[in-house]
Amino acid sequence: MTTTTSVELGIGGSVPSTDGAVRLLLRSALLAWVAMLGCVACLLVCRRAAGALSSPLPAAGLAIVGLVAALTTAAVRRAWRALPPHRGGVLLAGVLTVSLVSAAIAVSLPKSPLVGVILLWAPILVEEGWAWRLSSFREDLTGQPRPAAPTRPVAPQPAAEWTIQSPPEANVTQQLTRLREPDGTERIQGWLRTAFGAGQRLASVHVAFCPPLARGPEADLKQLAGPDVRIKKVQVFPFGARFDLKLAVPAEAPLEALFQFTAEAPGETPRDAAAAVERPETSGGGV
Repeated sequence: MTTTTSVELGIGGSVPSTDGAVRLLLRSALLAWVAMLGCVACLLVCRRAAGALSSPLPAAGLAIVGLVAALTTAAVRRAWRALPPHRGGVLLAGVLTVSLVSAAIAVSLPKSPLVGVILLWAPILVEEGWAWRLSSFREDLTGQPRPAAPTRPVAPQPAAEWTIQSPPEANVTQQLTRLREPDGTERIQGWLRTAFGAGQRLASVHVAFCPPLARGPEADLKQLAGPDVRIKKVQVFPFGARFDLKLAVPAEAPLEALFQFTAEAPGETPRDAAAAVERPETSGGGV
């Protein structure tokens, strides 16, 4: 009797994906390149210590050495940062810096031309300053992407976000609704229509709050229809608000613009209420 045994081969994490293999290969190549740079720097330092580097390079040669070394190091750093975060980044950054600076010191001989030394060190210092800025250093240490810059929280402005479902009739010039929330906040919203006569360019919108609001509100005026109008908030008080309107050019014929008005004011606090109760009342008569 023949027994057949079937074995299922599961494809799991033991078989690396193509992308993972490419990243691993690229990271290995970068590490090998960094190791080679370190060996070159070590060789130059050893030859300098042994007195083998006695003839200084000309200014052009020093400039080429500095530029090539800085560009090569920057390319390696950039390629490493393009890969997924890895905690070995701080070691790589340190090896690159030590190798680059050591090699520059080794070729900066006492008899080297001053211009050549400046041209040698200038690109190296620029590259190192770019690489070791605070954000990059923190990322290399933690192996995590740099956190996004904190943004200033924006205070919610619900009044400016209100929408009214249906516009008023054509002959309605002002239509406002006043609301009171459970927390005492008062809101005023509605439509305003302003007319411009022929040759007129400036106009004003006045909105009265009756009775006055408990506090000065946040008011906003948004154009919904009509010619392009520049809106300027002039005054906002608990008893009313004023906006100035300005057309780009004077109106050639009578025209109208439609606006949405919103205002919101916090309710009266217990302290305000207590102050109102304790405020002495004046009487018209005397004794």
